[in-house]
Amino acid sequence: MTYLITGVTGQLGAAILEKVSETVAKEDIAVLVRSQEKGQAFAQAGYQVRIGDFSDKAQLIENFKGIDRLI
Repeated sequence: MTYLITGVTGQLGAAILEKVSETVAKEDIAVLVRSQEKGQAFAQAGYQVRIGDFSDKAQLIENFKGIDRLI
C-alpha cells in the first residue's frame, strides 16, 4: 500500500509523516511538496517526492497515480 502525505513542510503534515513512518516503510510513503527544493530533505531521507500544487488539477492527477491512501 502506498501513502501520499501532503503538507509535510508544515507542523501537522510533518507530525503525520513522523507517525506514519513508525509503521510504514519509507519506500511506501510519498510526500507532496510545491518545489524540488522543498523536497530535497525528504528525498535524502528516503521518501518518494512528488512535486505539485493543489491549484493544478492535471498535475495532481499525475501525482496521485499509484497512491492507495491520501493523507
